[in-house]
Amino acid sequence: MNETIRDFLTTKRLASMQAFFDAGIKRFSKITLEELRRAMAIVEKENTQYVEDEFSFDDRRILVWTKDKSKIGQECILHFHSGGYVTGDELTGAQFCQALYNESGRTILCPDYPLCPEVTIPEIVDWSLKLLLDLKKRGVKRFILTGTSAGANLVTLCALENAKRSDQLDIKEIHLITGHYQSDFDSDSANRYESGEESGLSKSMLLKLLDYAISDRDIHLQDPDIFPLYSDDLFLLPRTNIYVAKYDVLYEDSIMFYEKLMREGVQVSFKEFSSGFHAWTNYVLECDELLNYAKNNIFNEILKDNK
Repeated sequence: MNETIRDFLTTKRLASMQAFFDAGIKRFSKITLEELRRAMAIVEKENTQYVEDEFSFDDRRILVWTKDKSKIGQECILHFHSGGYVTGDELTGAQFCQALYNESGRTILCPDYPLCPEVTIPEIVDWSLKLLLDLKKRGVKRFILTGTSAGANLVTLCALENAKRSDQLDIKEIHLITGHYQSDFDSDSANRYESGEESGLSKSMLLKLLDYAISDRDIHLQDPDIFPLYSDDLFLLPRTNIYVAKYDVLYEDSIMFYEKLMREGVQVSFKEFSSGFHAWTNYVLECDELLNYAKNNIFNEILKDNK
């Protein structure tokens, strides 16, 4: 791993640990969901500086970056944040959205979608598509969807569900960053980065998040409405761009998903960040190396045919 990025990740880990202590967490192995959410709110509070504009949908906050605040435009980019479906909010993805807006000037939205266990993952997919339908009524004709980690999972599920509907939305392409797509976490990468020291996410925390998100994980182990790798409809996906991080417990998730999309005939691309860690796009405005990689390998792909 690049030394600068390694030092940055170490600093972020220490800041996260301090946030856990500030939230009153003394035994990380026994952390509750409420404590985890409280700690994440402390960590992400600084991202309020990147909020430019917002509106409300279904009593939930949608952050907006746009040149013309009087309208959204005919095409917009929606970014879905990370957090394992149980934590995080619109601020989680604010740095990525701000950086992409700085680079492109395009209209970008980041929604505070509902979380598990208050709702199920299929209900989150339904809510997200209702948001897109509302945006269509506001004049948006085409969508580009991006997502990090659980957000990548959500983007994939939304694109699949949309393709089956009679009132299909024009989802032009999807961009999936360090995503999770299946339920077997006994892979080499998951075991190699068990501690999370280099990956930004440990295998034990990943499993804990899944237990919070899914009431009975054993029943849903190969549920295609939760884990898209098991879907028989992957051929319906629009153009798909997969971005993996070498130092990620979910590294092999992305490889498996990419290989299956290739077999299904999906137009798909694959890029590997040799110094990347899990959900690194959440911090692109704090580290020049991360920002430069995003500009040259993700933003350019999003904007390639959309300038």
